[in-house]
Amino acid sequence: MFGARRQSKDIYAPLFKALHKCSDEGLLRRAALAKIVDVTTRGIERNVAQLLTRTFSPIDAQPWERAAVPTLDRYSKVTAAEVSLFALIRDFVGMTSTPSIFGTSLIEQGGLFEDLWTFDTGSHFLAMGLPRWLPVRSLSRAYAARERLLHHFKRYSVAMDQFVRGDEPSGEWGDMSDVGELIQNRMKIMREANISPESRAPFDLAYLWA
Repeated sequence: MFGARRQSKDIYAPLFKALHKCSDEGLLRRAALAKIVDVTTRGIERNVAQLLTRTFSPIDAQPWERAAVPTLDRYSKVTAAEVSLFALIRDFVGMTSTPSIFGTSLIEQGGLFEDLWTFDTGSHFLAMGLPRWLPVRSLSRAYAARERLLHHFKRYSVAMDQFVRGDEPSGEWGDMSDVGELIQNRMKIMREANISPESRAPFDLAYLWA
């Protein structure tokens, strides 16, 4: 479903206990959970005033506003627009909470959440193992979205490795120092096991999707 190769089971089996412990400590330990909540709360405080900016320019609108697809009401006596409340809140929550675990550089990658929702829509087909060539639009779009997401996560792992070595992350990746403890520890385990960024990507995608 997430694009992991068949041999990934053999690669990850010896690391299962370590990764499971890492997840428990990163999500259930009081100190770690408090940090996640703190980062998310500060993100909400910073962004909530921008939840609806009332701008009709796609360039000036916030990412969650663009996802809500504002539509001008031509029949209103005043300038007004309709938006998808579900899409607005969904993307606002996603973009506000994700940095607490993955850091801010990941969500700055264009189209990340749009691809995530497209992937989610067709995820049940992917889980069934249906081939890409079937004439099902949501299936083919999910395959394409998954490829783009895996590409993001491969480059994300490369940037994290560069950051850990003390090098400047390449390309459009900025400061990686705000990546959460959970992801940093998972990356460390996989890096020490010589797992390539390409092989890590499906498991990072699973974390984001979950």
